[in-house]
Amino acid sequence: LMLPVVLATVSPGVASPLDGRTADTYPLVSAQAALPAEEAGLSDGAVVVGVVSEGEARAYPIRALWHEGLHTVNDRLGGEPVGVSMCPLAGVGIAFDRRLDGEVLELGTLIAVDRGSLALYDGASHSRWNLVTGRAVDGPRAGEQLERVSSLFTTWGRWRSLHPETTVYADPKGAGEEFVLDGERLRLMIVTGTGPPRPRDWVIGLQGQGHVGAFLGRDLASRRIAHLDFEGRPLIAFMTEDVTTTVVWERTVDGRPLTFAAEGDRMVDAETGSSWQPLTGRAESGPLRGQRLTPFPYVTGFWHAWKGHFPNSDVLSLRGE
Repeated sequence: LMLPVVLATVSPGVASPLDGRTADTYPLVSAQAALPAEEAGLSDGAVVVGVVSEGEARAYPIRALWHEGLHTVNDRLGGEPVGVSMCPLAGVGIAFDRRLDGEVLELGTLIAVDRGSLALYDGASHSRWNLVTGRAVDGPRAGEQLERVSSLFTTWGRWRSLHPETTVYADPKGAGEEFVLDGERLRLMIVTGTGPPRPRDWVIGLQGQGHVGAFLGRDLASRRIAHLDFEGRPLIAFMTEDVTTTVVWERTVDGRPLTFAAEGDRMVDAETGSSWQPLTGRAESGPLRGQRLTPFPYVTGFWHAWKGHFPNSDVLSLRGE
């Protein structure tokens, strides 16, 4: 089935409150269609934000979200309204459910920087939303929270192998030659550096009910798998062999915490010997075949943005495990 090429429509920007003053906004962007995978024109190493909603998968290439004014797109996936944002300043790619209190919000990006990242606004109330947390921090909707939608910051090759039927959001400006973040550049961003966190270090941030912490991507890259207890919840963090893709799961199945080892781009649990696909959290062979791990919310991006939003964040050590 050949699908029409994605086009994006834009609506004029509006004034929006920001820290007690008026700030300009980028126009609202709405996706109208999607490309089939074979027409995407992406190399396997191109970085995407992969999103799944109601069983439908779509890749949002970073190059399509990188252009000024196009960092946030309003889309429908699996029949549900989603908003996908990429902040080049924070390194954060994220997706939200646009439904709130029976209303479907249209999300856009402010022409302003908020603690190291861009901020969002909604076209109806002009409230300001935190891009990293999805929480409204100013305006009529202050205090309200957008729900996260399952997403993965990964390469096109990995996403397509996980979701062969995926479609692709096309770059509204065309080929996107201005900038292409590929897997090699991402790997270098993750592993470069030594010592305590520096502003441009890549981190994996965890936010619980009362505890906020982050660990360095380079610490995970050196071992590729780490077991954590976060607010009493046993977690597993996994990084792919090419050091481009990170996932975090709760590692309790049927009331029993599991212990994993990395075998290539698979995880094997010590308790049953079952083999797991770490990017989907599903056991593919062994006694636990068909079981799934529960995802734990996390954010990947630069330390300066995470620390800016969560100044009391702990730096979680993965050493000595």
